[in-house]
Amino acid sequence: MSQEHEPAAGSGPPRHPFWRLLREGSRHRPGGAWSVLISAGSVAAALYVLWIGALATVIGGVALHAVAELKHLGLPYAALEAFAISARAFTANYHLDLSIFIAITFPIAFTFTTAAMIKNPAKLPFHPGALRYYKEKGLLK
Repeated sequence: MSQEHEPAAGSGPPRHPFWRLLREGSRHRPGGAWSVLISAGSVAAALYVLWIGALATVIGGVALHAVAELKHLGLPYAALEAFAISARAFTANYHLDLSIFIAITFPIAFTFTTAAMIKNPAKLPFHPGALRYYKEKGLLK
């Protein structure tokens, strides 16, 4: 086995090259304003995904069920129906929003947290068109 693939003493089996590539980011911890910006962005993204997505789904569904019950009983339901429709509208594009969020943030996070030079571009988990960017930034040898 080559030295690159040998595990450290006491560790498990050698890891796949993709996971070793991602592990390199653990050596680089941006400080100062970057760490604050990254932390705030992470919290905002988590709140967006959890609050707008999951909670709107649950509350919108419950509100629609309550509207159906109120209609059946002949009670006023217009305000609750308006709320339920708006809550479900946030849910309609939840999966699309989440996909766009991941598509934008993953390459940014990967680029700025990977400290090591990439020695083998063939092992990159990206579209070949992204190789040009990495070469221009000096991340590829």
